[in-house]
Amino acid sequence: MAAELFKKILGDKLAKVHVLSAGVGTIVGMRASEYTLKVLQKDGIDAIDHRSTPVTKKLLEESDLVIVMERFHKHRILEIAPHVKDKVYLLREFQKAPDEIIEPEILDPIGRPLEVYERSVDLIKEGLKDLFSWIKKEGWI
Repeated sequence: MAAELFKKILGDKLAKVHVLSAGVGTIVGMRASEYTLKVLQKDGIDAIDHRSTPVTKKLLEESDLVIVMERFHKHRILEIAPHVKDKVYLLREFQKAPDEIIEPEILDPIGRPLEVYERSVDLIKEGLKDLFSWIKKEGWI
């Protein structure tokens, strides 16, 4: 969800930034869940053609920035490629006042009710707006 939402936020700046979704516990080629498709459709995003990609050491090494939702994801990435630690962040770390965030993780809603997906999307959008501002400030776009 985050990758698709970020592509939308980037808009015409997408040509300058490559956004890729990859998972630490996924199987190649899995489709997006019904609820994922439903919540993304509310934002005008059609993800019917999305297929999952597992995280690989090569992918991590080639990335300038790796954004994760949960501490578990960060932990797994650092098991795969410990040397990328300086470019792996929780999405909510980019929020304007990260010290005020009570819960810095956005938990994976898989298998949960639609309302959990909707709440996850809201948190992701908040974090992505701040990530966009940070990327802009850093001169990446």
